[in-house]
Amino acid sequence: MQKTKKQLLGLAGLAAVGVMTAVAYGMPAPDASAIDNTTVNVQVSEGAPSNVFASPRDGSETANAKVNVVTNYSQAKRLEFSLSYKDESGNTQTVALPSYTPSDDAGTYSFELDVAPYGFGEFALHTSVVGYDGVARETDTVSFTYNAAVVDTDQGMDDNRDPIIGIEVSDSTKRVVVTVFDKDGNPAFVDENGNIVNIELDRSDIDPVTGKLLVTLPFEKYGAKAGTYTAVISAYDQDDKLLSMQTIYIEYSPITPDTPNTGMLSIGDLNISRIDYLVTGLIAFGVAAGFALVLIYRKSRR
Repeated sequence: MQKTKKQLLGLAGLAAVGVMTAVAYGMPAPDASAIDNTTVNVQVSEGAPSNVFASPRDGSETANAKVNVVTNYSQAKRLEFSLSYKDESGNTQTVALPSYTPSDDAGTYSFELDVAPYGFGEFALHTSVVGYDGVARETDTVSFTYNAAVVDTDQGMDDNRDPIIGIEVSDSTKRVVVTVFDKDGNPAFVDENGNIVNIELDRSDIDPVTGKLLVTLPFEKYGAKAGTYTAVISAYDQDDKLLSMQTIYIEYSPITPDTPNTGMLSIGDLNISRIDYLVTGLIAFGVAAGFALVLIYRKSRR
């Protein structure tokens, strides 16, 4: 009798382990905990006359003629600035900008620079520091480009997986035309007569939230295939004069039918879902355990 009880207890324990294993298997994995990162900015004096640009970023591009300039200085008696660019003849011109006299040993200085009078193109912003010893030292230079249109391709996609591009335009830009070509140079968008279809926008289409022209490229509408496409963005002024022309590359991947992820297990030519596999295993385990209990009971009666 004692042996039978031990067998029954063993089977009960085994069944409990089986149930606990099934429950644990079906539980979702806990999400990774997020750790908040705190950024601390500390203004540190260089210990020597210095002035470094924090804005604009070197190599940046803008369609806004009014550029926000920010510098971090230390040990400076006076901050001096100049702007250089190439005129229409290709000659380098240098413009002296207003200087600034700090009232402390270290700090931040900012001002607005309007580059509209100098036209579109690449600019170099220089700063020199006059130290307490009266000696001027050039400490930093940044370059940036002022264009009639600046394109941002990181605007996501619509429900048809059509790419969306954002176009920042200058005050003098009145109209923008977008033309898309495939890898062979053929127009990607054509009408029923085979004529090329351009996407045209004006200042009334500027998004009030982003301040940009948001352009959805209608690949799905024109049955475009997956691949890399070339988009040409042309900006015009009020007299329909071409101000700038830029080329960007766009990746397009059309919608494909989604296959439901049911966690299928393949056994030969059969596909069994994970939940069906789990339930079937529990049923088989229960039947085997019940059969074993019957055998033990019959044996104990003898």
